[in-house]
Amino acid sequence: MNNILDNCEDYNYPLHGFVQLPEVAIEKEHLDRVGAPEDCSNLEFLRRLAWVGFQKLVPEGQEDIYKARVKEELELVTKLGFIDYILLIWTIYDFCAKEKIATGLGRGSAPSLLLFYLIGVTKNVDPIKHKFVLQRFISEARAGVKVVDSVTYLNGDLLCDFDADISHSERYRVIDFLRLKYPNRLCKIANLSTFSSKILLKDVVKVVLGAKEDDAKYLSDMVEKHFGVVEELGESYENNPKFKEWADGDGKDAYKIAKKLANLIRGKSQHASGYIVSFKELTDFMPVEMLKSESGVDSELCSSYSMEYVARETVKLDILGVRCCSVVSDVLNQIPEKMEDINLEDDPLIYDSLQNPIATAGIFQLEQGPTQRIAAQVKARNLTHLSAVSALSRPGAYVFADQFANYVNNGVYESVHPFFDDILKDTGGIPIFQENLLFMANKVGFSLTESEILRKIVGKKLKDKMAEWEQKIYDKCKENNLPEKVGKVLWNVANASASYSFNKSHATCYSSLTALCLFLRNKYPQLFFRSLLSQAENEPSPLEEIAKIQSELKYFDMKLLPPDLLLSAMDFAVEGKNIRFGLKMVKGVAAKAIENLSKFKTEHSNKLELLNSAKEAKLNISVVSALLACGALDSQLKEGSSRARLVLEAQTYNLLTDKEKKLIKEHAPTFGLDILNTVNYLKNNSGPDGKSYIKPSRWDTLYKKFLPFKEVYENNKESSRLCDFVMERKMIGYSFSHNLYDIYKDADEGENLIPIQGVVEACDDDTVEFMGVVTEAKQWKSKKGNQTLKLEVEDGRDKITCMAFVTKDKKGRIRDTIGEIKRMNGDKLPVEEDVIRIRGTRKKDAVFMSFCETQNHKIVLKYMDLKKARDSEEAEIL
Repeated sequence: MNNILDNCEDYNYPLHGFVQLPEVAIEKEHLDRVGAPEDCSNLEFLRRLAWVGFQKLVPEGQEDIYKARVKEELELVTKLGFIDYILLIWTIYDFCAKEKIATGLGRGSAPSLLLFYLIGVTKNVDPIKHKFVLQRFISEARAGVKVVDSVTYLNGDLLCDFDADISHSERYRVIDFLRLKYPNRLCKIANLSTFSSKILLKDVVKVVLGAKEDDAKYLSDMVEKHFGVVEELGESYENNPKFKEWADGDGKDAYKIAKKLANLIRGKSQHASGYIVSFKELTDFMPVEMLKSESGVDSELCSSYSMEYVARETVKLDILGVRCCSVVSDVLNQIPEKMEDINLEDDPLIYDSLQNPIATAGIFQLEQGPTQRIAAQVKARNLTHLSAVSALSRPGAYVFADQFANYVNNGVYESVHPFFDDILKDTGGIPIFQENLLFMANKVGFSLTESEILRKIVGKKLKDKMAEWEQKIYDKCKENNLPEKVGKVLWNVANASASYSFNKSHATCYSSLTALCLFLRNKYPQLFFRSLLSQAENEPSPLEEIAKIQSELKYFDMKLLPPDLLLSAMDFAVEGKNIRFGLKMVKGVAAKAIENLSKFKTEHSNKLELLNSAKEAKLNISVVSALLACGALDSQLKEGSSRARLVLEAQTYNLLTDKEKKLIKEHAPTFGLDILNTVNYLKNNSGPDGKSYIKPSRWDTLYKKFLPFKEVYENNKESSRLCDFVMERKMIGYSFSHNLYDIYKDADEGENLIPIQGVVEACDDDTVEFMGVVTEAKQWKSKKGNQTLKLEVEDGRDKITCMAFVTKDKKGRIRDTIGEIKRMNGDKLPVEEDVIRIRGTRKKDAVFMSFCETQNHKIVLKYMDLKKARDSEEAEIL
């Protein structure tokens, strides 16, 4: 067989690694906007565009400083061939402004460019005021230009990346805009995942050794992470004696196989947000393929090469969907303040709430666990502090959290050297930001461009150049008559900070967005939370998001009112000082059906009229049942009745013929509109003509269809309050009518129960007993080999973490609490959505369980679910 390469032609691509920027043609409407002639060059257009922003944004009296920076930047981008790159980014943001698509304030190193600030790409964060270093984004050292036949090509390895934060729900419009603007020149980027050491080891020991999940995870946990980077298997072998012992013994074969598979391609997917834009049609120089789009419905073009390769041949853009952008824009459009009028630097309305940040739903960055914990520790009092919190939350940097918190709260400054105190004074002596290092190197005598080269070399651990630069630092200190100690401090900082320092421009822009969220939430909580709830549909788990938001409304003296077929709009809406749940977010309810229903219902509709309206709107009975089960028609409930019975009435009404429904409408007022009692009357009585309203043969048919619904009702009515609690959580994410403590406290066994709020407020070592529903259940083996069970539980108002272990004392005696919990629950551990009764000891922020019993009564909405539950119970008995 011939070698396949013999049948291939050579493809000569002499400019491999160099990028020709996509053409940016300025439209006449944009030229007219800045008063430019039709033959205006792109450089002149950029200059005029910047001048418009200059007149609006430059502080009075500082014009000369800004003019000098603009002049420097224009000369630099012209020399490096970056004019069209900047205008390409501007076209995206100009489209968003024109179409009222919300964007972020800035991201990455791009906010360091004053031109971006002046032309509206970055917002509200002035790079001069915040001392951003231009060279972090662009410099002669970070670019390579080649001119061939009067065409400029840029070195792809050095070309800047630009990341754009766009409204999550409108992001697709930006991508469609670029696709139309650059047909056959835009596509997604392939993401090639490799067998990384940790995941690889776990998979191999499961396949080769037949290990269980817990044991496989225990072994893979021996592979350490350092500052977010996972060790190679060989490094773990050298660094961890326990791992070496396993690899040389029982795991010898598995270890050898894992070593051979390491870093091979495991799978292929799409980059989450990355797109490339090309000057030429993509098929002229790159293999591409059609892959499923993010929606999973359509297909879209994707490169067959990974990001590292395509970034050398094309312009790479990260277009990220950010929910926060939509929320902020929505609220700003409804209030008198403009973004530029809000004091994000040190407004007490913002920073007082950071002294005890207990409510963080919807607050950009602070929703994340690490950032939230460090924010609580640092208690930021201004934007600089908040930016440092953002940087300290990253792997490696958090080790300085205590030191920085001590500086902010107690004024304790730890100097690395007096020579650098003026540079590090705002960060407590810690070189948190990459810009700190640049200014330190600059003070020693290096240019900012040289300082950026130093940062990159040390950051990428380029060993062949590090020794050379260490000597350069000492030589520079000697040249400028500085003590050798200064050079040593600088080199140590450069070397160490590579593992933790962070881009200041990114941290400042993101923290400005955090501060903006805090201002809007604290001053306009109703508008903020309504918008936040509306955006929940774009989250991976919408009902979980709604539950989290709802739990924080109490801090602002607000409630999330339940869905109501008479009062609710499609979306969340302000009602008095509260917010009313939107019908479109009830689980399982199609938006189109609700829109149709809204055409039929009136404010004064009764139960029968609404059920008729639902039928006309072609609303499936299962959807109607779900709405009723979660309380959307509580206004029609009579005292002593229940939602479970109301659901049965609706299901029964749905079984009737149009003629029978007319009879119901005629006779129901006599029975208080009770459908079941009315049907019973019709079954046993005759009309004026002496004929039975419902013939016996018809009744037999009707009853057979009615029976499954009746069985569900009989099952649920045993505990109507528990039924309401479960259905509300299932359909809308939270329970508004009851909590588990209220439901169980009156029962005989509820004598010792307390609500979870009481558990949270209990002292360490107190014995507590309470009810909860499991929201998350995890089991794993710790690094010491101990089995651990973790349950997150809540009761409708508060939540707590519960733990159980298999431990061994000093005498080798085993205490298997997990096994005990299994035995008391039929050899099963609690799973998500189980209602459980817990007894245990309060320890810090958790409860160590000694007793945990699942409540067997299952609440269901469908007969099939009831049948499955019964079949499962019978199988277990057998």
